[in-house]
Formats: sequence, structure tokens, C-alpha cells
Amino acid sequence: RAVQSFPRGSAPGPSGLRPQHLQDSLKSAGGDSTLEQLTALVGLLSRGEAPRAVAPFLAGATLIALRKEDGGVRPIAAGDTLRRLTASCLCTLHHGEARDLLWPQQIGVGVPLGVEIGVHSARQWMHRNKGTPRKVAIKIDFRNAFNSVKRESFLRSFRVNLPGLSPWMEWCYKEASHLFFNGDATA
Repeated sequence: RAVQSFPRGSAPGPSGLRPQHLQDSLKSAGGDSTLEQLTALVGLLSRGEAPRAVAPFLAGATLIALRKEDGGVRPIAAGDTLRRLTASCLCTLHHGEARDLLWPQQIGVGVPLGVEIGVHSARQWMHRNKGTPRKVAIKIDFRNAFNSVKRESFLRSFRVNLPGLSPWMEWCYKEASHLFFNGDATA
């Protein structure tokens, strides 16, 4: 199901493997064998048992620069298909644990329509409190918050709170991933 969940035309990551390649191979005459091998590979990756030397590449991404209306550039990262597939399978298996751990501070994890509920709740609160001078709503945009996270703290949190995901997270993010732009890798 995870292979079929990729939208048509999904971009490849650094390896060049597209989700469509996997979808097509599963429909071929050897589809059962492909599924068996792909399942074994996802299992190996999810247990963190793949060779460490592969991690910076498989957990890396291809960077694409899209032009913004104001003339600036919006970077888009396309992660490798096998990493995305493994992550999708693990998210399906552990979504309940993640939801229980993160709710209500994080409403977009394991909660159907969670983000939409948050948006509508904020709108309703603002409407109810319109004209009340002592109540204010603010939106804070933590610029580049992703790169300010301490890697070891992030991984320790997984070991303690979501141990079933920890081997995969450790394998992917123990070291810096490679980002590829125009075929060149940067760490």
C-alpha cells in the first residue's frame, strides 16, 4: 500500500529511483518477487541494519530551487524514494504512539484532519474574541528551526519516547545527510 500511495509524478531523490519505477515493477510479471525483496529491504532499513556508509546518501535529498513571485528562491528537498517508502511504512505502524505522545501540542501527527481542525479552531477563537483588547493572537515563524535542532537531543528523544522508530532514526540522522544540487553533494 505504501508504494501505491505515492502520487503519480513524484520526484526521485538522489538515487534517481522514482516511486513510479516501484509501482510499475510491482505490476510486472515478477511483481511478487519484487514485493518480497522490497519488503525485506524496508525491514532491513527500518531496523537500522543497512551499511552506515549508505545512510548519508539514502537519507539525503535532491535540492530544487523554485522561483518565488517576489524574485526570491524557495528550496524544495526531494528525499530518496526508498527512505520515503520506509518512513511511510513506519509512520503507518507507529502513528498511534506518535499521536499519543504529541497530542495536543502537535495536532498534525496521527490525527485525521488535525491541521484543518487547528486552523478552524484558531479562526473561531479570533472571531469570538474580536474586539476584546486584552486578547491577542500571534503567529511566530521560527526561521529555519529545522537546522537549529541539536541532532543528539532529537535522537535521544526518539530512543526514550518512540523506541520502535529509534533504529531507523539513528541510521538516517546520526550523521549529516548529503544534499544534492546540480549533481554536487554537500554535507
